[in-house]
Amino acid sequence: MSTNNQQVSEQGMRMRRMLLGHTVYAATLGLVCCLTWIGELSPQSLAIYSTLLIATTLSFMLMIRLGWNLRFKDPSLTTWAILLPSLYATWVLFQLDDAVHRAPLLFMGVVGLLFGAFVNRPKTMAWIAVALVLYYAAVIGALQLFAPQRITWSEELLLFVAYAATQAQIVLVSLYIAGLRSRLVRKNKALKEASQRLEELATRDALTGLPNRRACFEQLDHERSRTKAMVTGGACKSLCIALLDVDHFKRINDCFGHGVGDDALIQIGRAVRAVLRKQDFFGRYGGEEFVLTLPMTPSDTALDLLESVRHAIAMIDLEHNGQIVDLSASLGAAIHAPGEAIEKTLTRADAALYEAKNLGRNRVCLAPELRPHAQAV
Repeated sequence: MSTNNQQVSEQGMRMRRMLLGHTVYAATLGLVCCLTWIGELSPQSLAIYSTLLIATTLSFMLMIRLGWNLRFKDPSLTTWAILLPSLYATWVLFQLDDAVHRAPLLFMGVVGLLFGAFVNRPKTMAWIAVALVLYYAAVIGALQLFAPQRITWSEELLLFVAYAATQAQIVLVSLYIAGLRSRLVRKNKALKEASQRLEELATRDALTGLPNRRACFEQLDHERSRTKAMVTGGACKSLCIALLDVDHFKRINDCFGHGVGDDALIQIGRAVRAVLRKQDFFGRYGGEEFVLTLPMTPSDTALDLLESVRHAIAMIDLEHNGQIVDLSASLGAAIHAPGEAIEKTLTRADAALYEAKNLGRNRVCLAPELRPHAQAV
């Protein structure tokens, strides 16, 4: 969904950019109308030019509207949006009698080229500039061949040099803009990575690398929203919430030191993550206590999975100065009932955890399932 929204946004931006660029051609059309009004251009030439320009503009917009532009290497169609209208303007330039009247129309197209500098790479802009200079060179050549009386070489040479120099300047501007754009992309990437690191620091336990207490509460809140939506839709599936407490953890710290205790928590995190499924959540709730959420998991499957977790912790091989450090954990779990508040389910899991401890620890206890009711989630 996010990819589709991004594509829609990009297409909208391309459409706006196309409209903005074609305001230049609208101004050029106005200039051609003025040239026709003062008698420098025939009404037939005006009709041909305006028809070609309007048809091309509408075609580009239709292509963006229908998404056909996405088939091209440059979906913005900027290169063609510059070259085609400029080709029509070149034909008009050939109709004019002298360099004085050709100059305004010639340099009006330069403004349109500037819009391409914000999108195209400098190499592409260089090719476009060369093409536009060749356009005008073709006009001069055609005038010399077919209407030499309408050409004054000193004026045409001055105009040609000025036009070529302007195109070169625009290519340099595009090179500068490309550098700014590249730096902006790098800075945005660095900012995004920094933001991700900050987010990770805010939601990850520094010792174990597991989601921290804040992330645990966010996960429970997510389960609350998801469960509420499922209850509303009549499609509620089993959700198991479990609490895990490392047995006699204070004794481990007292006998072997806090460094060994920290190592024990790290290895427990790794062992449990290796057992859980991809959709399961496992976070450090605080101290030696952890929380698990097992979505789409009925009671029998939840018990099997939590027994695997308990067994994985018991199998951890931890030594200190040649002495074996025994690890075990007690787990209390509850199956969320449709309509039950998530906090209530967590309270029942906590009661089951205390039952596991009272029964001798190193075991899994499951709270009795509640019958569905209509309380608010």
